[in-house]
Amino acid sequence: MGRGHRKYYIIYYLKEYKIGLGMVAFRQGREVACDSRYDAARAFILRGDDFPNTLLMGNHVKPHPQITSSNDVRCGGTCFEINIYGVVFFFNLEITPVLELTDEQLVEINSSSYPLYSVVE
Repeated sequence: MGRGHRKYYIIYYLKEYKIGLGMVAFRQGREVACDSRYDAARAFILRGDDFPNTLLMGNHVKPHPQITSSNDVRCGGTCFEINIYGVVFFFNLEITPVLELTDEQLVEINSSSYPLYSVVE
């Protein structure tokens, strides 16, 4: 994937990270949201820097009139599921653990995986 394509979708996906970090601040306080474990997420949000993780997006959209977010502790890190009018995103605000799913796992959960870092071709 070329750098231009990355820039196109990164602009869109960094908004989910901004929502996630905002939810950390809202639920756990500013001090937690300012913790160094979120430095890479802040650099991604503010400057579009590479973020060494992936974002999962559901392939099936079931429209509804709500925006919801939930923290998922099963994966480790600070993982969020954000559902925006039926479009579901899943990501980790921390650099570890990396959300690496096999093609079979992605098919099973009906999702696609998007790296948030430059891929050397």
